[in-house]
Amino acid sequence: MTLTFNLDIYSQLLSQHQPRIIKTEEENDKFLETVEELLFRSHLTPEEDALLELFSKTD
Repeated sequence: MTLTFNLDIYSQLLSQHQPRIIKTEEENDKFLETVEELLFRSHLTPEEDALLELFSKTD
């Protein structure tokens, strides 16, 4: 089975989490909470995987 990437779902995730430059400790805590939640899931959707990649990209 091939999983397809759904732009509508990805847009909803981006809208929920609103990635931006972290400027406060509170924003950092919220960001880390989201990353940890995604890391500990056993199965990510393609959209969640793309969000995690966006949040964890270091370049």
